[in-house]
Order: sequence, then C-alpha cells, then structure tokens
Amino acid sequence: MLCKGCGEDKSLIKAHIIPRSFYMDLRKNENRLDLVSTNIKQKKGLSRIGEYDPDILCKECDQFLSKYDDYGKKLLLDQFDNFDTLIEGKLIRAYVVKNYDYLFLKLFLLSVLWRASISKRPFFKDVNLGDHERHIKDLIFNIEDDNNHTYGCTLQKFIPSIVGSLEKTIHSPDKVEISGLNFYKLCFGGYKSLIRVDANPDLDGVRGLELVDGKNAIFLSKHFHDSDEFRDIEKAIRAQSDSKGGST
Repeated sequence: MLCKGCGEDKSLIKAHIIPRSFYMDLRKNENRLDLVSTNIKQKKGLSRIGEYDPDILCKECDQFLSKYDDYGKKLLLDQFDNFDTLIEGKLIRAYVVKNYDYLFLKLFLLSVLWRASISKRPFFKDVNLGDHERHIKDLIFNIEDDNNHTYGCTLQKFIPSIVGSLEKTIHSPDKVEISGLNFYKLCFGGYKSLIRVDANPDLDGVRGLELVDGKNAIFLSKHFHDSDEFRDIEKAIRAQSDSKGGST
C-alpha cells in the first residue's frame, strides 16, 4: 500500500496518531483507556492500546515522526514540573516555558493534526485538512516553519480535575471557528491545543497566544472541571448511561 508520508508502495505498520506515550501517561497502572468523542452518538470508548491506524504510514516515516513525539512527551509531560508559573492571588493563571525548541514543539502538534487528517479512524473523522494536508506534510517532513503565516499553535494546561486524572482524557479532535478564523482543537495529556489553519490573522489576541520563535511560551491554565471538555465527558457518560438504560 502507498505510504501517505513518503508516497512509496511499502508495507505499512500500526501507527499511532496521538503518541503512545500520552496514552501510557493516562493509563498508569490501568489496563484500559478512556476516549471521549465530540460526537455524542459515538459515545464514550475504551481502548487498551490507544487509537492507531494500520493504513497510513510505513515504518520509516513513522520513525521520522517519532522524534517530534519524543520531544512533545519530554517537554509537556517529563519537564512540566520545571515550568514557571504566573500567579494571581492564589490562582495559577499561566505556565511559562523559557527553554524549549519552538520548531519541534510546533511540528509535534502539526504532526498529530496531520496524522488525524490522513486517518480514516472514526475517532478522527472531524479532521479534514483538505489542501492544507499537503502543505503541513511538507513542513513536517522538511523540518520547516511557515512563521505562523497560515499555521499557528496555542497550548492551554488543564489544572487537575476533581476526579482523579480526568483532565488527561483524550478527546477526539474537532474543528472550531473563533472570530472568523478556522482552528482545530486537540486535547490530550492534560493539554488543549488550538491550531490555526487560516492565513494572516489580524486579531492581537490570536497572535499574542501563539507559539513564536525566540519568545517564551505561555500556556494559559484552566480548571478542567470548568472547561467545555469536562462537559463533553459528562454528555458522553450520560449518553452511554441512557443507551444502557434503554436496552433493558
């Protein structure tokens, strides 16, 4: 089959779209994982190994992308305790990351979005990059930046929820519109990323929060139980409960 990375006819492997390390961080000692779809009809799913697709990448292309995955895991999970904080009163308003590889972090987020777009797995059905798929692929495999012309990334860190490690639940990506601009939302590992897929935003608020080369990264913070993502989980659980009740 044709690899969607190199375009060559090769044997393909079971490639994770969201890196396995983020599933393992969620799972800890559990033997199953919670996955939440933004599509309530799809309800709440369980996975023992995470979402993977055996029809998108060859071994070599998957290994190429793994360097981005490894960096995302190292920075966002392993080094989180080293982040500085911006505190107002007793509340953490944001996390500040001073020493990080801007390009690798941005390409890590773009690579997850790109893999979600090329996958036919139902969990990623709301991601369709169209012509952007090719442009983002070129950035990823050429290790290049577009200087935030068309693609910009923000990150928000969820403050742990009141229920275990619920903030690390993995949500299906979906497309959102903010002030007339198109974004895709990724939620995993206790973070939410908004990835702009739109050219030349004029909004200072959008520009001010995006990752920028040579500047400290600012990850806004939010209590997970006050987030839309927490409400998505509640809806998914209710939908699953109603389904079980209706079948008895």
